[in-house]
Amino acid sequence: MRMLLLAGAVAVAVLAGVVVVGLRLAGDDDPKWAEHASAACERGLEESRGAVAATRSVTPVEQRALQLFTAATEIESTVLAELQALRRPAADEVAIERALDIIADAHNADLLLIGRLRQNFDARLFERRVNAALPVSDDLRRRFESLGADGCVLYYDPMSYAS
Repeated sequence: MRMLLLAGAVAVAVLAGVVVVGLRLAGDDDPKWAEHASAACERGLEESRGAVAATRSVTPVEQRALQLFTAATEIESTVLAELQALRRPAADEVAIERALDIIADAHNADLLLIGRLRQNFDARLFERRVNAALPVSDDLRRRFESLGADGCVLYYDPMSYAS
């Protein structure tokens, strides 16, 4: 009798697992991924604009650049975490993963640079990072545009931060 109960319990566990996996494959995607992603990016854009405004009076310019870059990188971390937490529609999962990988790589490069700049601010090094980030932003804008996440298109548009 005990074996029968154990076998029944195993069968129920396997059935539950199959149902959960089946639901995950069939219906756990968020059809509104682009809306949620846009909202996360729009929040990041507003925070970034606030950081730009908050550093306007900071001098010298090197200190302002480092303070603004640090704030932007912290905001980028939050936006990336929010985007990573969203359920991805199966049809776009690979494209979304690739975009998130690009963001994560850029974010890690930004963190490394902040560490170096805090030790010794090097304007040429900072300028090289900014110049390297521009084509990445262009690429991300195109990727998010194809995914329908308009808020992220704006977030990765440098002109969105102009006052």
